[in-house]
Amino acid sequence: MRLLFLWHRWFGIGLCIFMALWFISGIVMLYIGYPKLTPTEHLNALPELSITSNYIDVDIAQRNTGQSIEPKSITLSSIAGAPFYLFKYPNLPSIAINALSGERVEKINEQQALNSARAFYNQPDARYLGLIDKDAWTQSTGLDDERPFHVVKINDKAQRLLYISSHNGQIVRDATFNERSWGWVGAWLHWIYPLRSMPWWADLIIYLSLIATLMSMLGQFLGIKRWRFKAQYKSGSHSPYRKGFARWHHIFGLLFGFILIAWV
Repeated sequence: MRLLFLWHRWFGIGLCIFMALWFISGIVMLYIGYPKLTPTEHLNALPELSITSNYIDVDIAQRNTGQSIEPKSITLSSIAGAPFYLFKYPNLPSIAINALSGERVEKINEQQALNSARAFYNQPDARYLGLIDKDAWTQSTGLDDERPFHVVKINDKAQRLLYISSHNGQIVRDATFNERSWGWVGAWLHWIYPLRSMPWWADLIIYLSLIATLMSMLGQFLGIKRWRFKAQYKSGSHSPYRKGFARWHHIFGLLFGFILIAWV
């Protein structure tokens, strides 16, 4: 039994800060998640496509992709105010074919990225920040096919950063100042993103949470075992701890421990 107490004490001391930060960051994530460009936001920002334009046949556009397999999806969308067919193939960036000329987009340069950003939010005041492969707000593996990204800052009220695929000019992510600010104490902290590039990152998250949960459950077991529901200790208390932090830890642990474990 003494060994169980020692495990709970020292593992608890080692993991309590981690658990507290995890709890706080989880609360933040309930209200402000990791920056993303939702389908609704993307659709609302796009201009209406003309139904009278003479778009090329989609089969011709598909041949112009140079791919011999069927695409996973085909979308008629708008990039920098112009209509494009977007063909998505497995493990490849989306291939953009101009829906009027049939020309394939090969690479996007700085000026094209700026044009795409300005057209997306109809905001001429934009500044090019550079070409990146990954930063704090583009950790998602779902973006891997579109890397690297051009980054453009929109000088609007939200102070957005737009991430633009260097392969086709699509806006694939936006991150407002508010999302970025809360993201540091929310998703970035919660998922320990500074270590995400490590091959053992997923295992670290799983085993840290598992050990912390087991130590919390052990604390519940020990707390119930030490609590005298009918009799009392010599101090007149149901808890063996007469006063101080240990007593309140015992009482609050019994009252809220299961709730916190369920939360985690």
